[in-house]
This record gives sequence, structure tokens and C-alpha cells, in this order.
Amino acid sequence: MALHPFDPITDAELRLTSKLVKDQYKNGEKPHFVTIERLDPPKKEMVKYLDAEKKGLTTPHVNRITFAYFYLGEVFYKALVNATYKHVITIEKLPKGVVGPLLPEDAVELEEYIMTHPVVVAEIAKLRLPKEWEVRTDPWIYGTDDPEEDRLLIQFYMYVANASHKESNHYSIPLKFSPVFNGITKEYVRMDYLPAGIDETVEPTKVWDQFKPVEYHPDLNGEAELREVKPLIYEQPEGPSFGVDGTKVTWQGWEFRVCSTVREGFAIYDASFKGRSVIYRLALSEMTVPYGDPRAPYHRKQAFDLGDCGFGTNGNSLALGCDCLGVIKYFDTIRTNGEGEPVLKRICCSNHCNCC
Repeated sequence: MALHPFDPITDAELRLTSKLVKDQYKNGEKPHFVTIERLDPPKKEMVKYLDAEKKGLTTPHVNRITFAYFYLGEVFYKALVNATYKHVITIEKLPKGVVGPLLPEDAVELEEYIMTHPVVVAEIAKLRLPKEWEVRTDPWIYGTDDPEEDRLLIQFYMYVANASHKESNHYSIPLKFSPVFNGITKEYVRMDYLPAGIDETVEPTKVWDQFKPVEYHPDLNGEAELREVKPLIYEQPEGPSFGVDGTKVTWQGWEFRVCSTVREGFAIYDASFKGRSVIYRLALSEMTVPYGDPRAPYHRKQAFDLGDCGFGTNGNSLALGCDCLGVIKYFDTIRTNGEGEPVLKRICCSNHCNCC
């Protein structure tokens, strides 16, 4: 089946993009990819395409173009690739201060690295934690607000948790020190000490004054009896009211395409109601939650969940009977890993109930 211009990037297109970019560097330089994605075709071309498609006419040719964001060392680049004719269009170095999103595996690797770094180990040792407790960390992409800083600096917030249970609520016991590392080279940059009282006063790390955390997991909070949930039976003896053909969905007079993206999770294209065009493209632009503490470095604790992380990149894979019930159609997304290899995730489902 031929690809529609709005269809998500395919496994083959992602691998092709990665290979063509890698082929540009034969002298030992190794690109570290953070995004490989399909570029939306020009709207002027697509308006003509969609008009011909609706009229049953021969549709004009639209090239499949992909783009890749990648690092060479600490330098950040963007490449455009013509996936239809299999060639690189351009590779450009991005302006100073532009940094890429974090891949999940890169974040995990950084977490593991800093927890064994001598500076961090020495700071943790000052706590003199009993053996039943351990330190955990959360990486945040904003390790600076200096307009002259062009490194990808990661701020690591530190917490204490019950060492015997992976679901222990570490957020209830934040620590007062926060190391900052270069997210590309893993170089230690500095140690920030955090205010924890009513003002901006900071103190050096001291022996931890043990107290009971706030726990949510029933193994830890003493809730011996879980709430009883009555059976939920969902039946569709005649099937669902929607229909799916590739990425095209029809439902109750509506027609639209659901196409996954690594940044937004998914986008809806070419939505019409009973033949009347309503929406060309619909997707989230950004999502952010300012934590609201104006004291440094908390004032930087405000992730842009789409741009810094990516809903498609970090979305949980859905499972039948757990996340969705009834007659389900799953839509998959493909993201890259750092090597430029595809990672498949099932991030969107279409059904006829309110469980997703």
C-alpha cells in the first residue's frame, strides 16, 4: 500500500535517514541522534493533493522528506533528507545555545553515571544514611539560565527513598544538594545547594535527620485492604462505530487521519465533517508546568514536555485490557535511539468508550 504524504515515518525511512547522515562522516565522527522524524509536506502542495484525492483524481507527487537532529561531539546539527529519492538535502550546524531533547536511554545513562561519580558519592556519604535508605535522582534539562552558556547542562535533583522498594516515594524526601553535569560529555560542572526553608538560605550537606516519608504504595503505607472494584464488562457485539483504513479514521460523519509524531504524540490531519473540511492539522503545540518556586535553581524547574522530551518519544506503550477496553485499533510510533536505530512504541488507541 502506497504511503500517504501525512503517514508517519516508517522503519525503512528512519533507517535510511540515519544511514545517509552517517555516510557523511567517514573520518571517525559518530553522530548521536536525538530525533529522526518525517517533515510535514508544504501546505500549498497538500491542499492540491487533498483536493484531487477527494475528487477521485490522480494525486500530484509529494516527496517524503525527513529530518534528523544529532550531535557530533558537543555540536548540534540538523539534516534534511529526501526519503523518496534517497539523498541528503542539507546538513546545517545549529546556532549557539540550541540544544536537543533528551532520549529516555540517555537520561537513564546519565542518572547511573552521576550516582557513581566521586563528587556525588562524597556528597551522599555526608548524609550517613542507614542501610535501609538510598539516594535517587531526577535529571532536569535546565542546568543554567546564562544566555552565554551553550552547553547542554543537566541539573540533577536528589532524593532519599526506601532502598527495599522501587516504588518508594522519593519525592517526599528531597535533599539540599544538586549536582550539575554536561549532558553530552558527562563532565562535572558544579554543585548547587538548595534552599529548603522560608527564604533563600542554603546550607552545606549534613547528616540526614531521619523521618518517615509519605508513601503511596500499599506495601509501604500500611493499607492492608485495597478498595474493591466492581467488574466492568464492555461488549460490542456488532463491532465499533468507527472504521480505520491505514491512518484514516471514519466515525459518525467525521473523516480524519491520525498520524503519530515523536514530539506531539500524534497529530490529526485533514479532518472533515460530512464532506466539509474543518481542520488541516491539529496537535498540541507545547505543554509546560511551572513549579512556581522563584528561588534558584528551582526557578528553572519547568520542563517543556513536548520540546524537551517528546510525547511520542516518552509515551507509554499501551496494552489491551490494561489501558484500553473493547474493540481497539492501535497506532504505533517509531522513534530513534542514539545510534539511529528505530524503537517501536504503541502510543495511541482508538476505541468507542472513555477509557483512553
